Amino acid sequence: MDEFGFQNEVRRLSEMDAAARNILGLGATATTEEIMQAYRRLAREHHPDRNLGDEDAHRRFVAINCAREFLLKGTASETLLQNGNDDETGTHRGKYNLDNAWGIFAWWKEQFF
Repeated sequence: MDEFGFQNEVRRLSEMDAAARNILGLGATATTEEIMQAYRRLAREHHPDRNLGDEDAHRRFVAINCAREFLLKGTASETLLQNGNDDETGTHRGKYNLDNAWGIFAWWKEQFF
């Protein structure tokens, strides 16, 4: 993979991470237990069987499952990007511009160090 492809993959995964946390209503430091608690609460609330007349319930339930799978197992899904959009996703994440290598590195460094 070339440098451009690597940067795009890092950007895509960071966007999925932000979307998954947004869907479950979690912060960047959520523990496994907090992820599961949020998942269970939202799964009960948005399960299609509990929302029979709601056409959107299945889409929300799938997004909730994809968010849990990504945060716990790292299983990437484009569903996250379609359902978790907010101001913290895309090319800007707070104070960092994620459309270049330096912005991605600075964001990543702050997240993990």
